[in-house]
Amino acid sequence: MRPTDRCSLARRAVARAGAAVALVPTWLLLKASTAFAADGSGQLGQTPPSLSWIQLTDSRGISIWNYELSLDRGGITSPDKFFWASITDTCWGFYRSGVALALWFLDWVMSFGWLSVVAAPMIAVGDAMQSVVQRVGAVPVLLTVAAVVAVAWMMRGRWATGIFELSMALVIAALATGVFAQPVRMVAGDNGLIVQSQQWGLELSAALADQTAAAGQSPEQLRKAQTGLLVDTFVRIPTEMINFGRVLDGGKCESDYTDVIQAGPYGGESDIRDKVGDCDSALKDYADQPTASMALGSLVFMPASFVILLMSLILAGSVIAAGCYAIYQSVKAIVSLVTGLLPGGSRGSLMLTFAEAGISLLIILFTSVFLGIFLQAVSYTHLTLPTNREG
Repeated sequence: MRPTDRCSLARRAVARAGAAVALVPTWLLLKASTAFAADGSGQLGQTPPSLSWIQLTDSRGISIWNYELSLDRGGITSPDKFFWASITDTCWGFYRSGVALALWFLDWVMSFGWLSVVAAPMIAVGDAMQSVVQRVGAVPVLLTVAAVVAVAWMMRGRWATGIFELSMALVIAALATGVFAQPVRMVAGDNGLIVQSQQWGLELSAALADQTAAAGQSPEQLRKAQTGLLVDTFVRIPTEMINFGRVLDGGKCESDYTDVIQAGPYGGESDIRDKVGDCDSALKDYADQPTASMALGSLVFMPASFVILLMSLILAGSVIAAGCYAIYQSVKAIVSLVTGLLPGGSRGSLMLTFAEAGISLLIILFTSVFLGIFLQAVSYTHLTLPTNREG
C-alpha cells in the first residue's frame, strides 16, 4: 500500500472517530430527555415542555402529544441510525409543534372564547348609545318629521312617494323599537348572530360529510369533532407515514396502533413499534432501521407545518376580523336606524350597514363550511397513500 493511501485511510478513520465523539453530547441529551419522561416526574414523553399546555385530541379522543415517533435511535455503536433518527426526530418535532400551534389557534378562535372579551366593551357602548337615543326621544321625533314630509309630498300630488316614504319610516321605527332594539347584543351576545353563524356553519359542514352527523350533537361537540378530524389529518396520518412508511388506518394494524398510542406517551421506549411489529414485522423493521429516506420523508413534512399555520392564521384571522366588523356595524346600526327614519339618502347608509354586517356573518358561516369541505377533500387524497392492508 502506498504512503498516500495510508494517509488517506488514516484521515478517514480520524474523521469517523471525530464524528462519533461529536455525537456523544447529543446522544446523552436525548437519553436524558427520555429518562425525564420515563422516571414518572412528568408524563411528557416527546412533548415539548413549552407546548404541553396545548390540549387537543383526535377523533378517537387520543391526545395530540401521544403521537410519538418510535424509532431505534442507535447510539455510539450505531452512529448511522442515530444520525438519520436525529434528523427525523428534529424535522418531525418542528412539524408536530407547528401543527399543534396552528390547530390550537384555529380551535380557540372557532370556540369564540375571544368574543366575550371583544364584545363586552362594545355591548356597554351600545347600551349607553341606546339609552341616550331613548332619553332624547329620537325615534318619535324623527318619525314625526318623516310623517310631515310624507304628507307634504302627498299634498303636492306625489302620493306614491309620500306613501312609500311614510311606510318605510314606520317599518324602520318598528324595527328600531322591536327586533333591533339592542343590535349589539343581538349580534355579539352570548347566543348572538355571530355564535349562531358559526353553529350553522358547523351543522352544514357536518351534514355535507354525513347526513346524520349533525343529528343530536351540540355545536360544541361538532366543533370538537371537526378539530379531531384536523388532528387525524395533520398529525396521526403523517406520524404513521414517517414512523412506518405507510398509513396504518384502514389496514390490519390500525386497532393495534390505536391501542398502544392511547396508552402513551412512552418517550423513547419501543412500545409502539413492538406492538405494531406483533401485527406486521415489516413495519417494525422499517422503524428499527432509520434511513435517509425516512429522514427525507420527515423533511418533506416540515415545511407543511408553515403552510398549515398560514392557513390557520388566514381562516382564524378572517373569523376574528369578520366578528369584530360585525360588532362595529351593530354599533353603527344604532345611529343608522334612527337617521334612517328620515327620507332621503340616510336609508342607503342603513341598508349598507345591514349588508356589511350580513356579509361578515356569512364569512364566519362559510369558514366552518370550508373546513368541512377541505377535510373531505384531504380524506380522499389519503386513499391514494400506501396503506398496510391484508394481502
